Amino acid sequence: MDFRNIALVFHIVSLFILAGGVIGSVIMELTLWKVVTTQPRSAGLLSKAFSRFPMFQTAGGLLMLISGIFLLGSTHWYYWGQSWLTVKLVLYVFLAVHPNLTVKPAGKRLDKLLQIASATKNLELNPLLTEQELIMEMKSIRNRFRIFNIIQISIIVIIFIITIYKPHLF
Repeated sequence: MDFRNIALVFHIVSLFILAGGVIGSVIMELTLWKVVTTQPRSAGLLSKAFSRFPMFQTAGGLLMLISGIFLLGSTHWYYWGQSWLTVKLVLYVFLAVHPNLTVKPAGKRLDKLLQIASATKNLELNPLLTEQELIMEMKSIRNRFRIFNIIQISIIVIIFIITIYKPHLF
Protein backbone atom coordinates (compact mmCIF):
# COMPACT_ATOMS: atom_id res chain seq x y z
CA MET A 1 0.00 0.00 0.00
CA ASP A 2 1.52 3.30 -1.04
CA PHE A 3 1.42 6.64 0.77
CA ARG A 4 -1.50 7.97 -1.28
CA ASN A 5 -3.72 4.98 -0.40
CA ILE A 6 -2.92 5.32 3.30
CA ALA A 7 -3.80 9.02 3.19
CA LEU A 8 -7.00 8.17 1.29
CA VAL A 9 -8.02 5.60 3.93
CA PHE A 10 -7.49 8.15 6.69
CA HIS A 11 -9.41 10.75 4.69
CA ILE A 12 -12.41 8.45 4.33
CA VAL A 13 -12.21 7.36 7.98
CA SER A 14 -12.15 11.02 9.01
CA LEU A 15 -15.35 11.65 7.08
CA PHE A 16 -17.04 8.78 8.92
CA ILE A 17 -15.79 10.07 12.30
CA LEU A 18 -17.10 13.52 11.44
CA ALA A 19 -20.42 12.12 10.24
CA GLY A 20 -20.64 9.87 13.31
CA GLY A 21 -20.22 12.89 15.55
CA VAL A 22 -22.97 14.73 13.71
CA ILE A 23 -25.33 11.74 13.72
CA GLY A 24 -24.60 11.04 17.39
CA SER A 25 -25.25 14.67 18.14
CA VAL A 26 -28.61 14.52 16.35
CA ILE A 27 -29.65 11.39 18.25
CA MET A 28 -28.56 12.92 21.56
CA GLU A 29 -30.40 16.13 20.74
CA LEU A 30 -33.65 14.27 20.00
CA THR A 31 -33.27 12.47 23.33
CA LEU A 32 -32.55 15.76 25.07
CA TRP A 33 -35.77 17.33 23.80
CA LYS A 34 -37.79 14.32 24.93
CA VAL A 35 -36.29 14.65 28.40
CA VAL A 36 -36.81 18.43 28.43
CA THR A 37 -40.52 17.99 27.80
CA THR A 38 -41.02 15.15 30.29
CA GLN A 39 -38.38 15.67 33.01
CA PRO A 40 -36.81 19.13 32.73
CA ARG A 41 -34.81 18.67 35.94
CA SER A 42 -32.90 15.71 34.44
CA ALA A 43 -32.18 17.50 31.18
CA GLY A 44 -29.15 19.33 32.57
CA LEU A 45 -27.17 16.08 32.92
CA LEU A 46 -28.07 15.03 29.40
CA SER A 47 -27.11 18.46 28.15
CA LYS A 48 -23.59 18.00 29.55
CA ALA A 49 -23.26 14.64 27.76
CA PHE A 50 -24.60 16.27 24.58
CA SER A 51 -21.78 18.80 24.70
CA ARG A 52 -19.19 15.99 24.27
CA PHE A 53 -20.13 15.13 20.67
CA PRO A 54 -18.31 18.11 19.14
CA MET A 55 -15.08 16.36 20.18
CA PHE A 56 -15.75 13.72 17.53
CA GLN A 57 -16.59 16.34 14.96
CA THR A 58 -13.39 18.24 15.75
CA ALA A 59 -11.26 15.07 15.67
CA GLY A 60 -12.80 14.00 12.36
CA GLY A 61 -12.35 17.48 10.94
CA LEU A 62 -8.69 17.69 11.95
CA LEU A 63 -7.97 14.20 10.62
CA MET A 64 -9.71 15.16 7.38
CA LEU A 65 -7.59 18.29 7.04
CA ILE A 66 -4.31 16.49 7.74
CA SER A 67 -5.12 13.53 5.50
CA GLY A 68 -6.31 15.92 2.78
CA ILE A 69 -3.00 17.76 2.86
CA PHE A 70 -1.18 14.42 2.62
CA LEU A 71 -3.41 13.43 -0.29
CA LEU A 72 -2.63 16.65 -2.11
CA GLY A 73 1.06 16.16 -1.40
CA SER A 74 0.94 12.60 -2.71
CA THR A 75 -0.36 13.91 -6.04
CA HIS A 76 2.23 16.72 -6.12
CA TRP A 77 -0.60 19.24 -5.59
CA TYR A 78 -2.07 18.33 -8.99
CA TYR A 79 -5.65 18.98 -7.84
CA TRP A 80 -4.89 22.29 -6.13
CA GLY A 81 -6.95 25.05 -7.72
CA GLN A 82 -9.48 22.74 -9.37
CA SER A 83 -13.07 23.83 -8.86
CA TRP A 84 -14.25 20.66 -7.10
CA LEU A 85 -11.50 21.01 -4.50
CA THR A 86 -12.24 24.71 -4.00
CA VAL A 87 -15.92 23.93 -3.41
CA LYS A 88 -14.99 21.11 -1.03
CA LEU A 89 -12.62 23.35 0.94
CA VAL A 90 -15.20 26.15 1.21
CA LEU A 91 -17.76 23.64 2.50
CA TYR A 92 -15.19 22.21 4.90
CA VAL A 93 -14.45 25.66 6.35
CA PHE A 94 -18.17 26.36 6.65
CA LEU A 95 -18.63 23.00 8.39
CA ALA A 96 -15.99 24.01 10.93
CA VAL A 97 -17.18 27.60 11.51
CA HIS A 98 -20.94 27.06 11.40
CA PRO A 99 -21.26 25.42 14.88
CA ASN A 100 -19.49 28.32 16.57
CA LEU A 101 -21.83 30.82 14.93
CA THR A 102 -25.11 29.03 15.57
CA VAL A 103 -25.13 26.14 18.01
CA LYS A 104 -22.62 27.34 20.57
CA PRO A 105 -24.62 30.47 21.53
CA ALA A 106 -27.89 28.52 21.42
CA GLY A 107 -26.35 25.79 23.59
CA LYS A 108 -25.27 28.33 26.19
CA ARG A 109 -28.77 29.79 26.23
CA LEU A 110 -30.27 26.31 26.56
CA ASP A 111 -28.01 25.55 29.53
CA LYS A 112 -29.20 28.74 31.25
CA LEU A 113 -32.83 27.87 30.57
CA LEU A 114 -32.35 24.35 31.91
CA GLN A 115 -30.79 25.79 35.07
CA ILE A 116 -33.80 28.06 35.49
CA ALA A 117 -36.19 25.17 34.86
CA SER A 118 -34.46 22.89 37.35
CA ALA A 119 -34.02 25.59 40.02
CA THR A 120 -37.70 26.15 40.63
CA LYS A 121 -40.56 23.74 41.03
CA ASN A 122 -43.10 26.26 39.88
CA LEU A 123 -41.79 28.34 36.98
CA GLU A 124 -44.45 30.96 37.54
CA LEU A 125 -42.69 31.88 40.80
CA ASN A 126 -39.51 32.58 38.85
CA PRO A 127 -39.24 36.35 38.28
CA LEU A 128 -36.79 35.91 35.39
CA LEU A 129 -39.00 33.93 33.05
CA THR A 130 -42.60 32.82 32.90
CA GLU A 131 -43.44 29.27 31.90
CA GLN A 132 -44.80 30.45 28.55
CA GLU A 133 -41.63 32.44 27.82
CA LEU A 134 -39.51 29.43 28.77
CA ILE A 135 -41.46 27.18 26.40
CA MET A 136 -41.21 29.69 23.54
CA GLU A 137 -37.48 30.14 24.08
CA MET A 138 -36.93 26.35 24.16
CA LYS A 139 -38.89 25.97 20.89
CA SER A 140 -36.76 28.67 19.30
CA ILE A 141 -33.56 26.92 20.39
CA ARG A 142 -34.90 23.57 19.22
CA ASN A 143 -35.61 25.04 15.77
CA ARG A 144 -32.08 26.45 15.61
CA PHE A 145 -30.64 23.02 16.43
CA ARG A 146 -32.89 21.37 13.85
CA ILE A 147 -31.88 23.77 11.08
CA PHE A 148 -28.25 23.46 12.10
CA ASN A 149 -28.36 19.65 11.90
CA ILE A 150 -30.04 19.69 8.50
CA ILE A 151 -27.36 22.04 7.17
CA GLN A 152 -24.47 20.08 8.68
CA ILE A 153 -25.71 16.72 7.39
CA SER A 154 -26.36 18.21 3.96
CA ILE A 155 -22.84 19.60 3.79
CA ILE A 156 -21.32 16.27 4.80
CA VAL A 157 -23.34 14.50 2.10
CA ILE A 158 -22.27 17.10 -0.49
CA ILE A 159 -18.60 16.74 0.54
CA PHE A 160 -18.94 12.96 0.27
CA ILE A 161 -20.49 13.23 -3.21
CA ILE A 162 -17.82 15.68 -4.36
CA THR A 163 -15.11 13.39 -3.04
CA ILE A 164 -16.42 10.38 -4.93
CA TYR A 165 -17.65 11.96 -8.17
CA LYS A 166 -15.24 14.91 -8.54
CA PRO A 167 -14.28 14.36 -12.18
CA HIS A 168 -17.91 14.05 -13.27
CA LEU A 169 -19.32 17.05 -11.42
CA PHE A 170 -16.92 19.83 -12.40
